[in-house]
Amino acid sequence: CDIFINNQSPQWLLKTSTIQNLHNMINREGGLASNLLINSDNEYRHFYRDLRRVFRQQALCLPVDELDNTITFGFRSEILLHDMTRYIQKAMQLSEQPGVNYMEILSEIYASNPSRG
Repeated sequence: CDIFINNQSPQWLLKTSTIQNLHNMINREGGLASNLLINSDNEYRHFYRDLRRVFRQQALCLPVDELDNTITFGFRSEILLHDMTRYIQKAMQLSEQPGVNYMEILSEIYASNPSRG
């Protein structure tokens, strides 16, 4: 989903009923990706809470550097959780490739996605 009205995602897109309808349209191995502009911290918290509820905690949000956008993901299938050590090791390996700081990306993922909500 990538829908804007002026400089804001439309209110109907952020509603629990819309998230649920989109969830219902996705097959078991599918997912939902959204590019959102949410100007209110309170509105963002509510959206993130609802996204996690609908997708049974299988959700991820990533802010876009230097922009107000947030990229969100909801996954129908269960994401396998691993020890943080494994992710750090993989990020360090990937960081050897020029141009992308995967440790920074991993840090941002953990900072941007509270485990409760």
